[in-house]
Amino acid sequence: MEGLFMMEDENPGVDQLLLASSPGENWTKRTAAKMLSSCSWRITEKDGLYICEEILGTGEVLSYKFELGKEFVFTSTERGEFATSVVTGDGNGSFLMVAKDKKSGVVSEFKFHVDGLGLTGTWSIPATGESSKLRYMRVGDCHGSFKLVSRSDGYQTYLDALGLTENEKVQMQDMFSSYYLKHTGGGVWASGVPGVIESMNIKFGEEFTYEMLGKKCTEVLTHTRDGYISVQKMEDKVVVFKIKCGKQFQIVEFKLEGVPGSLTTYVYVRA
Repeated sequence: MEGLFMMEDENPGVDQLLLASSPGENWTKRTAAKMLSSCSWRITEKDGLYICEEILGTGEVLSYKFELGKEFVFTSTERGEFATSVVTGDGNGSFLMVAKDKKSGVVSEFKFHVDGLGLTGTWSIPATGESSKLRYMRVGDCHGSFKLVSRSDGYQTYLDALGLTENEKVQMQDMFSSYYLKHTGGGVWASGVPGVIESMNIKFGEEFTYEMLGKKCTEVLTHTRDGYISVQKMEDKVVVFKIKCGKQFQIVEFKLEGVPGSLTTYVYVRA
């Protein structure tokens, strides 16, 4: 069940299900649609305990921890404890989540299956028969803060190929010792390199710009199932980054386009 999942936008009827499952909140359909826009669901597991965080399109964060077959409470950054739930599994990637809304007492269930492509399921309210299908795309778990622990010897060749001055090379040596990339809701990610690049809001698939070493940089990121790809242009130089995200470590391979021997590998650990 572990991974980072991004909700696909085309889930007809799911906004109405949200309203029906929590009638005491008095949300409008427009508000519900915004809450469900570009949501993320991050699930990790340790010793049978699942730790979950859902970030809604409005920035509201739902957090909860559970063991299969044991009741737990949903907590919201805006609504506090708002529901009680239980999750069961069949051991083959299929699960059933049943939840009871605290204010209204409405019971809803989510039957879902998790595989290498993502998470799919049906959310329903048994008492009324209302239901809607949901689909989340699996992406590499790039959400978090990361600290550099190792890098390959090819880094010096990479710096030489960038055409930097000796002073700029010295500055670059420890420039990316840490960084963060965190989904804040609605497909917006907070990104930054402490002390180097100020925090900025970016979106995957959309270009963004910043300044580094006094030079204008343009960059774009795209999700992959095990991480993401970043392409950076600094003046006339193009650098391609391929990032693979694990549970604890992140492997970053990058090279200057058209320059043999410039391939460099960084290894980061979650901070």
